[in-house]
Amino acid sequence: MEVALLHAWNSGHAVSDAVFRAWSRLWPDAEIHTTTLAKHSEKNPSGSEGKLWKERGGVAFDEAVLLPMFRNYDLILSTSPEASKELANCRSQLHLCYLPHCMPGEFSPSTNHLGGMGPLPEGARFQFSKRSSRHASRRLPVARHVYLAPWNRERCSLPEQVTHWISASRSVRELNGLPTSMQSLVLYPPIDTQCFRPMSRQREGFYLAVCRDRSIEGLDLAAEACERVGREFRIAATPDVAELIPSELQRFIEVYNKDSALAAWFNRCAGVIFPGVSDFDPAMLEAQACGAPVIAFREGAALELIIDAEESQQGTGIFFDELEVESLVSALEELERRPQRCSAALGWSSAAAYSERQFEKRTVRLLREILHAEGIRTLEREIQTKFTRDQRRDAA
Repeated sequence: MEVALLHAWNSGHAVSDAVFRAWSRLWPDAEIHTTTLAKHSEKNPSGSEGKLWKERGGVAFDEAVLLPMFRNYDLILSTSPEASKELANCRSQLHLCYLPHCMPGEFSPSTNHLGGMGPLPEGARFQFSKRSSRHASRRLPVARHVYLAPWNRERCSLPEQVTHWISASRSVRELNGLPTSMQSLVLYPPIDTQCFRPMSRQREGFYLAVCRDRSIEGLDLAAEACERVGREFRIAATPDVAELIPSELQRFIEVYNKDSALAAWFNRCAGVIFPGVSDFDPAMLEAQACGAPVIAFREGAALELIIDAEESQQGTGIFFDELEVESLVSALEELERRPQRCSAALGWSSAAAYSERQFEKRTVRLLREILHAEGIRTLEREIQTKFTRDQRRDAA
């Protein structure tokens, strides 16, 4: 089976990056097509884009060299709509497109454009690189690079290209207006359970919020609620996102660069607050994997990922029902009164179900279901054989 992986490195989605890494391991012989953004059509881009371009090596070709090559694949897996948009029409192939979150703006699988991406700077071009995923971690030269034409919303229709939409959660599927069907399935992304795990250290008396890919809503709400209960509030943010956080909240920011640093924050804090509606936030699972209690608004993906401590004898978090300071304060006070209701062991075991290995197994099962529904028996048997072989390898 010939497999192609499409990934947009410049999309800024941690979920898409995690899915891409897992799929690369699952299909080590697949050919990878990735994007980097070269500003102003430069052949040798400068700055961070230039560094990325040099690391991957290769030379520039015309766009016509790459696009027709997608006709040779049995299966195309793209980690986001951004990665799929410039693909040539492939209605005769299986194309699974992953939706990491609710796409903002006017995105809809029934339209011919991607509102979430927005227009690129004038003269910007996408650069696709192609290489086997078996060598993806060796920093070997890329087989070829292709500078695509400037971004064009009318180039091709996503609905015509994508045969199956794979959402990161049921909430993502609903918010994107997708129906429940074999053409619209849910596959929860993986988390790094080797990095995010409990550490033997005493928890401190501060609450944490996380801004990894974007500045989340409700940070001011969380800050005021923590002040009301007499607890310190901190915001763990990546360098790029930290600059986007409002100035009045800058004093709460703790910048981190690596996941290991974020895992340390999860293991130190008294709890992690998710003060807004989340379509899917991997930090919600990562915090639980580290044994941290989670305080979240009762809506969106939180309902899928958190075990409510107030509805059972033990859980992994506490919900609040209104986007008001008083409601969040009430939830924090409940956690302060009965912290034992949030079990660190339960949080770890619950999050372990989202490990990278479990994600690979769910991917194979989902793909087998799709192939069976499509009546593609040859590929279905090939997937089953591969899955059985991988299981035997792991057992050995």
